[in-house]
Amino acid sequence: ISPDITNAFDATKNRVQKTGKILVATIENKSDVAADVSVSSGAMTISLDSGKNYGVGINTDNWNTSNVAATQWQVEQVLQIKLYWDDSKTYTDTNGQECSGTRELAAATDGTGGGKIYIFAEVTWTSMDNFYQNENVADAIDTWIGENVTKISTNITYTAVQKSELPEATP
Repeated sequence: ISPDITNAFDATKNRVQKTGKILVATIENKSDVAADVSVSSGAMTISLDSGKNYGVGINTDNWNTSNVAATQWQVEQVLQIKLYWDDSKTYTDTNGQECSGTRELAAATDGTGGGKIYIFAEVTWTSMDNFYQNENVADAIDTWIGENVTKISTNITYTAVQKSELPEATP
């Protein structure tokens, strides 16, 4: 991923570039009872190139100074990871949504498997145009990130809670 270069700088809004939603996990209920599943991500981990460290930050006074480094906060404002879920291996905006709350997965029946949900991750690069309202500063932060960040990652966790029971309750 890299910064958006298609749209021109505008101090009133940020330039945004997205990876699109990429399938990262599948959760299938193989039990005899339905389950409510919740999914979340941990804190984002940012890896820098060997020997590189965060600095005092890039601002209007130092954006064109050599060896100035972005702060961790600046990098975390630019790079974000969000999780989405869908009932299909191909994400669609009509069925998919950002992971929040729970999704019910049907019980497995006759050995055919139960409900499935597919988990997608999307990385977003949001240039800090509006925050600094200065194209040189926003571009310098983008450049520092592009030259020094080697990887971003997060842990995905899920919880399944029993939703039905066997034998089914009778009145």
